[in-house]
Amino acid sequence: MPGGTVLAVPVGHILTVLDHIVGDFTEISASGAIQTPSATVIAADGNPTGETIQKTVHDQIALSGKLHSKNGQPGVFVNLHCRAALPLSGEHGKGRTLFKWIIDGELGTVEVQSKEEVAPWGAFITTRERRVLLNGEEVTWEATETDRLGSPGKAWLEFAKDEDGLYWGLDQSVKLHRVLDAALVSIQEGRRITFL
Repeated sequence: MPGGTVLAVPVGHILTVLDHIVGDFTEISASGAIQTPSATVIAADGNPTGETIQKTVHDQIALSGKLHSKNGQPGVFVNLHCRAALPLSGEHGKGRTLFKWIIDGELGTVEVQSKEEVAPWGAFITTRERRVLLNGEEVTWEATETDRLGSPGKAWLEFAKDEDGLYWGLDQSVKLHRVLDAALVSIQEGRRITFL
């Protein structure tokens, strides 16, 4: 998968968390679109240069699929929509929910939201300002020392636990890239991909 695309980076990070929490895919179907065909070049000082370039990669990805069954229960379905090139501040960004994750099952609903002006591409584990609701009621908690480490610090802490740590190794990374490659094939060929 070439370059730092929306599929490779933000969708890849979200799928990493998804796999960790609810499991991996048995089948996947994806679509992609370039909704904003050009981009304005921004200088190092943060100001527009006046130059525009034509975009060549999708800025919106829609992905759906079914996950492996667990504990004798049928596999759950996943729908993901990731969109880039949206205003994050100013009049057009006002009130925008940049990240929303809903897990809805027979025992209830968990919802995680973020309205940060910096897009939380790494899924909710990297958002600074998040709102968590359990069955519609907000849940709060005190940050621990471990929470203050941030995602890289937490990953190194788990790695230091050796075999008892919860961290991704090469096998999980290869599995993720197979899913991302399958999503790209699905986008290009307009078909569902099944994993054995």
